[in-house]
Amino acid sequence: MTLASYFRPLKHIPTDLEIMSKRSRRYIRSLSEIRNSLVHDIRKVEFTLKEFISDYTEKEITWFAKTFSPFEALSIELKDSKIFGKELDIDLTINMLKDRVKNDPKEYIWIGGHSILVNIMDNHLYGDYLNWQKAKEFE
Repeated sequence: MTLASYFRPLKHIPTDLEIMSKRSRRYIRSLSEIRNSLVHDIRKVEFTLKEFISDYTEKEITWFAKTFSPFEALSIELKDSKIFGKELDIDLTINMLKDRVKNDPKEYIWIGGHSILVNIMDNHLYGDYLNWQKAKEFE
């Protein structure tokens, strides 16, 4: 981490430490944009996510689905890409995600946030494991 990064806002630390994927950072950035559009306008005190997305086009709903559930969006892409030399057996489609967004967007955002936190913890624990392996080499 550079000296300059100590003086940047806290939201940049996960990027500097490389503990978050590009998709996870997009989730946080997008959630921050929604939050910022609300807190600076007293007229939005009655805001609900369901009303917010009700004006979305299908393309915007797809964006929302991919942005606020990064793990599931990646799973769908991997399933369709045959990157592992075969089709993955994942019973998940973008339409399923879009239906969940339309049904309960708040829950959808919470579940996406949970998957990001789990991913950060997994990365942290894996880092601890690697450090433990290195320490064993010096015994």
